[in-house]
Parts: sequence; structure tokens; C-alpha cells
Amino acid sequence: MRFARRLVLLSQKMEAGLWAWQLQQEEERKQKSALKSKGASLHSLLSSQ
Repeated sequence: MRFARRLVLLSQKMEAGLWAWQLQQEEERKQKSALKSKGASLHSLLSSQ
């Protein structure tokens, strides 16, 4: 019985960790794309002058 409980807890921890990791990856991706779009708009502004 104890082994099964440990297994369930471990599984839940792994799931929570994976979810947190995926969330972090998504945030980093959003930040990178935001920076790219800002850089592209700055570049177009500068080149039009």
C-alpha cells in the first residue's frame, strides 16, 4: 500500500513539474517573439528615414 501511495505522489510531482516547465517554455517563447517584433519595427522605422 505504501509503495502505491509513493508512486502516485511521485507521478503527481512529475506532472506538476512538467506543467511548470511547459509554462516556462511558453513564456520564454512569447518574450523572444515580442523582442523580435520590437526589433523588426525599430529596424523598419530606422530604414524609412
